[in-house]
Amino acid sequence: MRYALYYAPERDSRLWKKLCCWFGRDPETNQAVVRPAVKGISTDRLIELTKTPARYGPHATLKAPFRLHTDMHISLLTQKLEEFCAGFYSFALPQLTIACIDNFFCLVPGEYSIILQKIADQCVREFDRFRAPLTPLEKARRRAAILTNKEKHYLQRWGYPYVLDCYRFHITLTARIHDKTERKHVHEAIMHEFGVIVEQEPVRLNGISLFVEPEPGIPFQLKQRFPCASARTENAQATRELNNEIMLNL
Repeated sequence: MRYALYYAPERDSRLWKKLCCWFGRDPETNQAVVRPAVKGISTDRLIELTKTPARYGPHATLKAPFRLHTDMHISLLTQKLEEFCAGFYSFALPQLTIACIDNFFCLVPGEYSIILQKIADQCVREFDRFRAPLTPLEKARRRAAILTNKEKHYLQRWGYPYVLDCYRFHITLTARIHDKTERKHVHEAIMHEFGVIVEQEPVRLNGISLFVEPEPGIPFQLKQRFPCASARTENAQATRELNNEIMLNL
């Protein structure tokens, strides 16, 4: 069994509903969802392109999947998550945009967010004691990717290469697409499916979600959402100042 700490859009948001349709599954209910008829992509090809991201569910990684350390218990992990999320306030993410990174499509913030970066950094550090060391097979699988020296160091230290200054918040939509013509068609389809939503719907980080992989290869399930503290004010500047104070103490 593996656990992961993810950002997941709010259940009642248009983005969550659209992502579940895109992937054909709702990881919170663990039920299949009817996929959209996407112009320019056959249903079979859409299933193939989303097979891997669909297994992980709609999310952005904060702490990559890990096996629980033998000295730890799931109750301690959930207790720590409750305490951690109570230590910061809900905040707005920069408007998401559609991007292609290393030939796969994803949703990313349109600009850098200091507090988002710090939350991600602290998730990596604060929850690492719950992580069992990587097995030789897990290390070999990670090392099969092309990694920089810093990413190799992070893999050895944190069990995942894309953390801290190598981290980039993103919601994966597809597998890698190497054919340029197909990338163009898929980009057009994603713009049609997600463009209006990411332009019109504000996105907030209201908490952290605990996802679980029951067995190797089984789709991840959203086990529990841990809400962060509610902002004491609707004033955006005041909320930023409150979060800045909290970040100094993390």
